[in-house]
Amino acid sequence: MLRFLVCKRIVPGCRLRFACAFADGTKTVRSGAVVCAPFGVFRTLPRRSGLPPAPRYNGGVPTRDGKDVWMEFDALIVIDMQEALVGRRPCGADGTVGAIARLVGACRESGVPVLYVRHDGGPGDELEAGTDGWRICAPLAPQEGEPVFDKRFNSAFRQTGLQEHLERRGLHRLLMCGMQTEFCFDASVKVAFELGFDVTVPRGAVTTFDCAFAPGGDLTTYFEDCIWDGRYAQVVPLEEALGAIGRGV
Repeated sequence: MLRFLVCKRIVPGCRLRFACAFADGTKTVRSGAVVCAPFGVFRTLPRRSGLPPAPRYNGGVPTRDGKDVWMEFDALIVIDMQEALVGRRPCGADGTVGAIARLVGACRESGVPVLYVRHDGGPGDELEAGTDGWRICAPLAPQEGEPVFDKRFNSAFRQTGLQEHLERRGLHRLLMCGMQTEFCFDASVKVAFELGFDVTVPRGAVTTFDCAFAPGGDLTTYFEDCIWDGRYAQVVPLEEALGAIGRGV
């Protein structure tokens, strides 16, 4: 059983060299089949890894291109679109806010519940509860009666009451959007899947910041195509999601 993997060297244009330690104490050092380039590792890895395709998630009924698709939604969950984070200009910030605003507007018009998740970073943090930075960004501000679930962990479901709220109301088919791709959003998608919810992620409605390994846009695309879609959720074009909102109401 693989215990951990440590990257020993990542040099632009070279092969990825890594060391693996196994539970029985044995070790091996190998050169991977991945050819790296600056900020290109996330795009290159899936195509060159040689790994078989992941099993497709079969939570839905209709199919498209060989995978299950459900296009009826019970609720929209907006995660961590807060003033301090949006103000730091994540990748494609204006486009992401605009896409989420369209989703929110379509859900309100169709009677699909809109729920918000808001992170509390604790005293002194940019997301300290009660501060301006902690508030949901103005273009996406909740309307009266729309619930906001405050969290202290990456997962939107841990000690927030969100799971109980959804289950009491029979809301199982979730549209999820927000930030940050690789932190709270990823954790929330995976926990939702584990709890038995059907998750749909609209493209263009999730964002994060550039990091040392990849631009934020590439990172989000990697998670959409190689982590979430077909494993924990379905990832669909924004326009398809917008067109389907209200269909099951």
